[in-house]
Amino acid sequence: MILDNVADVIAQVNSNGPGYSKVIKLPSERGYFELTVNRNTLTMEYGNKKGIALLPLVNMNSEYRMVSGRSYTVSKTADGEIVIT
Repeated sequence: MILDNVADVIAQVNSNGPGYSKVIKLPSERGYFELTVNRNTLTMEYGNKKGIALLPLVNMNSEYRMVSGRSYTVSKTADGEIVIT
């Protein structure tokens, strides 16, 4: 569910114009997990489990690592690139 929600937020930001952004808070009540965004792939690692979601048509040139319990801003730059801060 978390993996799908994050992929959905990235897709929503990508579908909108430059300057659009959304904040996403990753839950921590289920324990520690990591999400890695690399170009068009979102990967979640939780214990021994791993899930992958594809992010088609997303212009992302950097790799981002997100961890549970933190908030992140997903934005679209003037160049159309998706960045996560």
